[in-house]
Amino acid sequence: MKYLNIIIRSLVFTLVFVSSALVSEAQLNTISPYSRFGLGELESQTPSYGHGLSGSMIALSTPFSVNFTNPASYSSLARPVFQTGVTVKNFQLENADVSERSSLSKINEMSIGIPLGKGLGAAFGVFPFSSVGYELSENSVVLPDGTSAEYRYSGNGGYTKGFLGTSYKKNYFKDTVVKTAKGLEVDTVKYLNSYVSLGVNGNLLFGSADYGRDVIYDELSGIYHRKESRTVSMGDGSLTFGALFKKNLRIKHEYRIGESVKTSDWDVTAGLSYSLENNVGFTSENLIQNANYSSSLDELSAQDTISYSGEVDGEIILPAELRAGLVFSFVNEKERQLELSMEWKNQNWENYSNSLEDTGSIDRYGNANSYSLGMLLTPRPVGSSNTPWYMTTIYQVGVRYGDGYLKFSDEALTEKRVSLGVSIPFLGSNSYSRLNLGMDFGTWGSTDNGLIKETSLSSYIGISIMPHKNDKWFVKSKYR
Repeated sequence: MKYLNIIIRSLVFTLVFVSSALVSEAQLNTISPYSRFGLGELESQTPSYGHGLSGSMIALSTPFSVNFTNPASYSSLARPVFQTGVTVKNFQLENADVSERSSLSKINEMSIGIPLGKGLGAAFGVFPFSSVGYELSENSVVLPDGTSAEYRYSGNGGYTKGFLGTSYKKNYFKDTVVKTAKGLEVDTVKYLNSYVSLGVNGNLLFGSADYGRDVIYDELSGIYHRKESRTVSMGDGSLTFGALFKKNLRIKHEYRIGESVKTSDWDVTAGLSYSLENNVGFTSENLIQNANYSSSLDELSAQDTISYSGEVDGEIILPAELRAGLVFSFVNEKERQLELSMEWKNQNWENYSNSLEDTGSIDRYGNANSYSLGMLLTPRPVGSSNTPWYMTTIYQVGVRYGDGYLKFSDEALTEKRVSLGVSIPFLGSNSYSRLNLGMDFGTWGSTDNGLIKETSLSSYIGISIMPHKNDKWFVKSKYR
């Protein structure tokens, strides 16, 4: 365990350094050709702790992790916590004829949660909302005399969501009678029977993306080549409401050697979040220039300006989002906990619109639905003393299936994913600070009808640091 702690702490410091570096500079977060449309490729928007569950998080709340998917979870935090994480993603893009591979790394989140006491909790942070990154080309005949042109499309950038939220939880207790193995009533114990928690996030969606189109004509045509660029910048607020309801279904106590012992516990938690439809303001700058083509460099260099729009104001209608889920939990007499988490997510992108976008493109957007299922196994309660580290590790597995918000030939792009993860105590087996590791494999789209299929394998590394008396980082040294 000593050497494991040294290795894990080294990973933690490296992760914090890498996260800071990624935040401080622009990132290429995707190479998906589908990021050309709408707001780009939508990110998973999942806390580091939930990647092993394929994002099935809406009804989960833990005392050691910020679950920003549901603001009602903040009131469950036991102590202040800082968490962050990064992703290393390997892509393969393929159509019916060719395929190509690439990889990239990006930050998942940076967030802080704070318990405020008396049933209150708060959290704030940032996470990627969507990413733009692509390079495409096509050739087309543009004049009756057979003159052709090559069109090169490119995009880079993305949008980030910041949040500041709070929640309040009300606990309801109940008395239960403790009996001996022979049925003799010997004690009355008060236990948590249920709770209701309500929360709200104030969100800020901000960022920018650059879109370009180069038009390269036949060398002998005598036509000026053209370089077109568009920069979109946005920043606007929105609200997300969340609710959690937990109910104990069955609790069993026994009387053993002078004390009452809880031998099993069944409960269910229902979670819900709703993000309001949002009118997001943005500005767009469009520039068109004549250009020279360098065959040795295979690129265009701008010469003189044909037109410049200046900053033009526009508005995007971002559709409302609904997430709902359940978590079933069972704890046996050895305090081994098994949880089954399920979630449904809906966002009807048919309601999406962009005031500066061609109205004919509206048919590209559909009703996005996804379904995810996750399972968690915790052999011993988090924070247990005199227990091997692997017994307080949380083991996760998850699957997700759903239709994305883009559709072509009236068919939605389908996503299928499977994931594995672990949440390891990295300052001793009784530590509340966690190292979160996950791996995710899946596909998006298909090669039918001339489309492109994306296959990806993602590795996640995240940490949640919580000051606790069990953590050696937060214990005052004593000297003789």
